[in-house]
Amino acid sequence: MVKDIFKSLNSIHRDSNLTLEEKYLLTILIKYHNVTYGYSYPTYEVLLSECSTSRRSKISKMIKGLKEKGYIEVVKVKGNKSHYYIKKHLFFIEKIDSDKKENSTDEDNLEIPVEEKFKTKDNAIKPIIVSDCKESGVQITIDDVEEVKVKQHPNNSKIAKAFEKSKTFKLSKWLLDRVAYIDETIVDIVLEEKPKTAKLFLIKCIEKTLLAGLELAPIIKNTLNFYSKNDIDYASAMATQYSSKFYMIYAEKQLGLI
Repeated sequence: MVKDIFKSLNSIHRDSNLTLEEKYLLTILIKYHNVTYGYSYPTYEVLLSECSTSRRSKISKMIKGLKEKGYIEVVKVKGNKSHYYIKKHLFFIEKIDSDKKENSTDEDNLEIPVEEKFKTKDNAIKPIIVSDCKESGVQITIDDVEEVKVKQHPNNSKIAKAFEKSKTFKLSKWLLDRVAYIDETIVDIVLEEKPKTAKLFLIKCIEKTLLAGLELAPIIKNTLNFYSKNDIDYASAMATQYSSKFYMIYAEKQLGLI
């Protein structure tokens, strides 16, 4: 399962039963929620840092408020640690069932493919033609247009040079084809963090794109679906330190704090 962060934040934003501080803390607990274990377990030190305060009593008050209002359940465990079970505003993105009918109209289950295609009467699959120059006999398909965009994208030369300099991991055409659709600023930020693997690099790019409120290109959405189908817990990336700044800026905007 993958956490639906945006749905959670929007739901919290509309909740008039919580104070702004309680809303803020709840977004943090959702951020650190572990999908595999089913609970959130940030330490007090982490919560103090995320809330930019040194007052433990302030954190305790917010936790107490969320607990009394029925938003979380707190379970004390060995080592004077706490597990936080989130009862409200925690949503997940359902995986798409490949066995469902092809003509399903449920918008929640629709996914955008990397390449839009259609079937002819004899069931042969052909790419959609976006430009048909009959006089010259040349046809330009979506595949061709997308390939041109990838080759011409400024990220390609920039990324190639950056990787050549850092040599943190092998640069592949598969990776370049996807990074070409990531915002250049996002790419620069992720490169500065020096991820050790191509997969981590791309996941960071996807995460920061989402947290910045930017739209993912179809080819990137398809990659994200691929990760999910292979049981890669993309959502766990949301709970790591490198995402804190971007996550909380987005959360603060959603909650009206900035």
